[in-house]
Amino acid sequence: MKLNGKNLMIKKNPILLTYYITNRCNAKCDFCNIWKQENKKDAKKGDVLENLKTAKEELKIKFVDFTGGEPLLHNDIIEILTYAKELNLYTSITTNTKLYPRMAEQLNNKVDFLLFSIDGTREFHNQNRGGNFFRSLLESIEIAKKLNENPDLIYTVTNESIKYIDDVVEIGQKNNLMVQINPVFEYFENEPITGKNLDIIRKYFWKKNVYVNLAQLKLIENNGNNLKKPRCRGVTSNLVISEDNKIILPCYHNMKWEIDINHDLKKAFNSKKRNEIEKQQGTFPFCQECTINCYFDPSFEYEVDKYMFWSLLSRIKYSCEKYFINKFRR
Repeated sequence: MKLNGKNLMIKKNPILLTYYITNRCNAKCDFCNIWKQENKKDAKKGDVLENLKTAKEELKIKFVDFTGGEPLLHNDIIEILTYAKELNLYTSITTNTKLYPRMAEQLNNKVDFLLFSIDGTREFHNQNRGGNFFRSLLESIEIAKKLNENPDLIYTVTNESIKYIDDVVEIGQKNNLMVQINPVFEYFENEPITGKNLDIIRKYFWKKNVYVNLAQLKLIENNGNNLKKPRCRGVTSNLVISEDNKIILPCYHNMKWEIDINHDLKKAFNSKKRNEIEKQQGTFPFCQECTINCYFDPSFEYEVDKYMFWSLLSRIKYSCEKYFINKFRR
């Protein structure tokens, strides 16, 4: 730990590797534009395996989130996950479930944090994703339960979709699965969640089978990141690698700099450029009022303040329910 001004900073290695292994997607979600990217590409298997080994053994990273795009579209995802588990990395995948039913047995016991996307009722979910995805969602839930998997439902809430919050929570409770309520962030031309809707989300904190990150709600209420007193630790907490084998800085959503890995992740990680950007994290003009949860969620662990407290409270509630209480409900 080190004292930085009035705040107690917790200095450590990144806890999370966010690996964009493909920008291909078989959905067309309204709140995302990755599927619109014209230059479709997958990360090379050899690069991924090499980077995973360095991330675990040299950089001491514990978690890897394979994302995209739709990560299950990557032809080598099973082999990649298998190797990640051999390295004792905790793995995470969020999927729209279209491919999950046919891949479920191969994925079994290879994904520690499996998340199924859900947007609302059948009609709204299919409309928002541009196809018949609700059927595969329900089928995936049943298959996962038979395989003794314990997926979460991740519900990205917009001002339009919040009216379906009870429908989503009901599906989670009916299947004894946790529902992660995640307010949409102001990106991809999304409208920020309103204060009224934040209040609605907060009321679900103590609901059965529901996870709400109170720290994230507080951050949004406080107008997000402040350049004069930045709370983002996105570069410190989260190593982001793109499909074309580059470190993305300061984050994927505000991609301003890239560092070629070129078979030496440790060298790229310790480069002068990355260190310079890390020192400036949260202070760039585009960082003002940012609330992107992908980076703030791990950032909350890097400074002792009210956000850390609210984040810990939320995680404790989630962990107790998912890993202890729900076992007795099955």
